[in-house]
Amino acid sequence: MKLYDSTYEKTRLADKYLVREWIKETIGERYLVPLLGVWDRFEEIDFDKLPENYVLKCNHGSGMNLVVKNNLDKEKARELFDKWMNTNYAFRAGLEMHYADMPRKIIAEKYIEEMDGSLYDYKIHCFGGEPKFIQCIGDRDLKKHTGYQMNYDTEWHELDWTFETYPRFPYEVEKPVCLDEMINVAKKLSAGFSYVRVDLYEIKGNVLFGEMTFTPASGNYRYQGSFTRDVDMRLGEMIELNNEGYNS
Repeated sequence: MKLYDSTYEKTRLADKYLVREWIKETIGERYLVPLLGVWDRFEEIDFDKLPENYVLKCNHGSGMNLVVKNNLDKEKARELFDKWMNTNYAFRAGLEMHYADMPRKIIAEKYIEEMDGSLYDYKIHCFGGEPKFIQCIGDRDLKKHTGYQMNYDTEWHELDWTFETYPRFPYEVEKPVCLDEMINVAKKLSAGFSYVRVDLYEIKGNVLFGEMTFTPASGNYRYQGSFTRDVDMRLGEMIELNNEGYNS
């Protein structure tokens, strides 16, 4: 799928800037984190027009984010964004070709306190337009890259396997208040795709969109728990390569 299903639609929806218009059209602007600005180069940013706290990010990959609180070392930030803007993410982790031709941008979004690591991140894995399981990540330290996670079914029953990215939660995670809404949103956004992960947040009873991810970890996730080849096969069988979401 990474080689032969890298359609323009995937490129547009994995783009953290271009996806915003599609989200607005598909489920409504209220699901978007407010946008503060967009630029082609770091030198174009007028920092005097930005608030004290905000988030700077590149649109064309993953992990290219900088949380700005009160003060910004502009020279260090310039070096960081020059590196990111010169990175073709398609080749960073293994031929994720829908990233190859993204027009690279730097965007600034409103800083939301709860999204700075402490908020639960609900990553809803969808197959053929149907949400199948939810990867919940929380208590993250974005600088130290620590946190906890667990996988749940769509009714919030804990599954007996998860990924190795973080250790399991040492406590029980409550079912999100807006779970039904998040499932419905993920269903709408994943329609027509063989597979996509829809990332959402719940903040004070409101659902916010995070991103669309078509090739998480470039397909190289490792597993922990009672994960077996049988479960691996069942997940693989959920991907239909001959439906509308696959450019065969």
